[in-house]
Amino acid sequence: MKSYSLLLYFSCLSFFVQAQVATEVPVGTKNIAGDCSKAIELKFDKVCVYGPTKAPTSFGKVQEIKGAKGNKMYFEEEHNTAWYTFVCKHDGSITLEVSPSKTTDDYDFMLFKYSDSTFCEKVASQKVKPIRSNISRNKDDLKGITGLSMKAKEDFVGQGLKNAYSRFLEVKKGERYYLVVDNVYSEGSGHSLKLNYKKLIEISGTVVNEVDAPIKADISITDSKGTEVETLKTKEDGTYKLNTYLNENENYTLNFSNDKSFLDTKILNSNNTEGWKDIHTVLPELKKGKSYVFKNINFVAGLPNMLSASLSSADALYKLMKRNNKLVISIEGHINGVGAPKDEIAGQQLSEQRANTVFKYLLDKGIDAERMSTYGYGDRKMLFPKAGSEDEMEQNRRVEIKVISF
Repeated sequence: MKSYSLLLYFSCLSFFVQAQVATEVPVGTKNIAGDCSKAIELKFDKVCVYGPTKAPTSFGKVQEIKGAKGNKMYFEEEHNTAWYTFVCKHDGSITLEVSPSKTTDDYDFMLFKYSDSTFCEKVASQKVKPIRSNISRNKDDLKGITGLSMKAKEDFVGQGLKNAYSRFLEVKKGERYYLVVDNVYSEGSGHSLKLNYKKLIEISGTVVNEVDAPIKADISITDSKGTEVETLKTKEDGTYKLNTYLNENENYTLNFSNDKSFLDTKILNSNNTEGWKDIHTVLPELKKGKSYVFKNINFVAGLPNMLSASLSSADALYKLMKRNNKLVISIEGHINGVGAPKDEIAGQQLSEQRANTVFKYLLDKGIDAERMSTYGYGDRKMLFPKAGSEDEMEQNRRVEIKVISF
């Protein structure tokens, strides 16, 4: 059977990371439904984003959940709830993340499998029981996030400071489910929803050096936002193999590193399942005076800002610098000069700013400034002087790393 997983999680993560106080929370615009009978229908094929929502301010007209004190499957009662319903489009596994807009809010959830036209009445009379729930207390380090996880062991998590995640759920195509989320606190904020199918991916390959000898290496896999989703190590013979769930039709970055080698990066799409197998990676040895193209450190056109997908590679460079505390580098910035008006001064400044962006990233992570220098080359060393595609132009907008001493 082709394996998929449906991922529900509250989106706008870049906002949620920053949102610490109520004044930073945007006013939600999407409607919510406080009653099971009015549940919002979430429609999706590959991806569906819903939110940010208005804040739940009551349990609606009917309090479907009440009188369940001491039962870890249920809320004791509904406080400030929002009901949603969705139909599964594939066989597979469901994971869920519930992320409040205001991180101090305490959201709990219950997930029910739809039965028949009397479903909502059966929920109210507890004749239909939840198949997953989590009513644990808000964990500050997780910024209030809860949900279903592939790694969690329990179907139901009760009150107290416990695991923020319950176990994932296997589903069949055509099944309907109802999700109710409850903010325990009044005067709280809303949330967003994102539904996303996942695929089971087999990842395998070999890492070698420049003379084709196998070497041990660390491998990290990060998503399009730069969040690390998996880490693994090669065996003594340089090989590795891993099965993991990844979001459907999303680009992921594989970063390969070794203490005595420079980094390599590969970007793969989860829909290209064959591309993840038998990956051959060459890690060049670190040598004094040699320059290395820093793959996947690319920038917004005309700006010194790194693309979000580049953050994982910048972090890999930081880890390399940290492991090799005598490694001294020069960070060399470059721009794409194809198709742009010729302005050597502006181009020089932009290339220097891009080098400084990487410098500051490493400095903020704790790398000593004396171990780094910067230089801008403008468009004098483009990888593709006659770039004819956006991909080639993006590769021109880069940094290279020159080893000064090692």
